[in-house]
Amino acid sequence: MHVDMGRLTTQIALQINSLMECMDIVDALYNTLPLLEKLDVTSLQKSTNQLLEPVKQLLEPIKQLLEPIKQLHSHLNDFKIFHHCAAITRLYSAYETFIDKLVGEYLEQLPKLYPAYVDLPEALRTQNRNAIGKILQKWGKESWQYSQLTEKSLVEGLSKGVSGEADYYLLSHAFLIESNNYRAHVIEKIFHGIGIDKPIEYVQRSMKMQELMQSSLYFGDSIDVILNQIVSYRNNFSHSEPDNLISPKILNFYMQFLNIFCEILRERLDSELISRRISQGIGIKKYGVIIKRFKDNIVGVKGIMQTTIHENDNVVLWSNQRGLWGKIKSIELNHKTKKQLRVSSDTVFSLRLDIKAKEGNELYEFSDI
Repeated sequence: MHVDMGRLTTQIALQINSLMECMDIVDALYNTLPLLEKLDVTSLQKSTNQLLEPVKQLLEPIKQLLEPIKQLHSHLNDFKIFHHCAAITRLYSAYETFIDKLVGEYLEQLPKLYPAYVDLPEALRTQNRNAIGKILQKWGKESWQYSQLTEKSLVEGLSKGVSGEADYYLLSHAFLIESNNYRAHVIEKIFHGIGIDKPIEYVQRSMKMQELMQSSLYFGDSIDVILNQIVSYRNNFSHSEPDNLISPKILNFYMQFLNIFCEILRERLDSELISRRISQGIGIKKYGVIIKRFKDNIVGVKGIMQTTIHENDNVVLWSNQRGLWGKIKSIELNHKTKKQLRVSSDTVFSLRLDIKAKEGNELYEFSDI
């Protein structure tokens, strides 16, 4: 799946950094005001010492800036409040958008991997059926929520599925029916509805999240508490004047936390899709195993079947029921770089990937389905 939380938060990071730089400049200028106001240009003008003339010419424009600096600083608190509110609301919006797109893309793939609707996880089918019933009850009264949907589009996918037709589809609206306050318990409920249990526990166990929790940015709260804090700040900043502001350090931590949190959730759903592909042999086949890992994401690979790989090909790494999508950056055989390589069961070669791999990872090539 291609949805990327990092891209969604890049502009927010720039906004936070620009905000802090601007406030530092204004504060520094304001702190010089007492010194500047003590300078007596008039007394300098009365002096006959010609050496002071350049000083007078420099001080006059500086004195003229004093009032604008005072006025700017008087609005600095409003400025801080506005941009802090904008930063946290945009950060939450990026997080919410990511979850919506992630779930939507995942649901789009399922009919291709489960041609028979009845083979879908039971929890998913239950959520789909119940939610469509609730949406139909609201459809005429709260059409602003589902204005892009028709009654036919609401029931057609479910109808085709239970009738055994292969071209059924799943509406993401039926799985995102919860409020848009994506606290931890809401994420749990959404993921349970698509057949994935305990996503928060999965994130907690991830090495990436554990590394963040051990960094100097971490302030001791659990994942549940952090998500609840972000949602609460967003609601507070969106609907009322905030009682207190968030420090830049905490804002930075929230941004890194959500990046990692969303990346791990994406990996979890990717693994589920890859597992289904492997078990059913749908558009995917294994062609090698990593036998040695080197620095700079270079790995030694032993081929196990005949195929042809190319530079910039996509690749799946699979190990212990966990899959990752990656890309081949370069290929080398006998110390010679290749644009493409014909792999066989006795070929030993090296690849440079765009992701970290481990010895024992299986390499799969896959095709669109």
